[in-house]
Amino acid sequence: MKKLIALAAVATCGAALAVESANIVGYNTTDLTTGKGKLSMVGGSFTSVSGAGFQMNGDMTVSNIKGGSGASDADTLLMWDPTKFGGAGGYTTFYYYDDGSEAGWCDPATDDYVEKSDTYKNGFPAGSAFWFNAIDTATKTITFSGAIEDADYVEAPLANGKQLSMIANAYPVALKLNDSTNVAFTGLKGGSGASDSDTLLMWDSSKFGGAGGYTTFYYYDDGSEKGWCDPATDDWVENSDAYKNGLPAGMGLWFNPLSATSHTIQFKKPL
Repeated sequence: MKKLIALAAVATCGAALAVESANIVGYNTTDLTTGKGKLSMVGGSFTSVSGAGFQMNGDMTVSNIKGGSGASDADTLLMWDPTKFGGAGGYTTFYYYDDGSEAGWCDPATDDYVEKSDTYKNGFPAGSAFWFNAIDTATKTITFSGAIEDADYVEAPLANGKQLSMIANAYPVALKLNDSTNVAFTGLKGGSGASDSDTLLMWDSSKFGGAGGYTTFYYYDDGSEKGWCDPATDDWVENSDAYKNGLPAGMGLWFNPLSATSHTIQFKKPL
């Protein structure tokens, strides 16, 4: 996927031109997979300039978006909720409503705009990840814009136990899995490969002739050295030509824990 990231410093000045305050704002654009029913896993790495979480109807833009009356005839965003169905997990499917006179992303629970929902009125935290599901074959991009999260780190909201969690970097920078100044993990279970270790699953729509599939990064630990490995090389991720600069900004991932051990993932604010 092609990525476009832009940042700008916006400052207010006093009488002597001294900077009184500063706010970093910008945007991140990602190409979406082309094709009806084709999925792209994306993450929002900004907050609203107001300081709240990002708003679907204001801080997120999709080019050539297709709207309709509900999830069956519109582009959709699928957000994983591990608490659904008694803890088995399931999706909340937001749809893009468009009746020709008004348009916007809607909450399926209320069939009203997302920001009017009590659940989502404050937006979505930076680092929220979704599937984007296209209803047509138009070429599309998704752009998240706003302010960079000001906290020193953002902790990913992980599901309990051995459940999957859909996560994304909370900051608009490449994700370097073995760089503790970029992301820090606790509670990881390491092994010799994907079958006996915690894993991170990255969706690749080009796999299997365009049907799509996952690249499964695994946490290697032999007692003397440990870190995230690229399954294509069985070497550290940063030694791979494909990922030497990190995983792209705006990329969503599944975190798949091997055990019910308590885990944390902290995305660190860029220096």
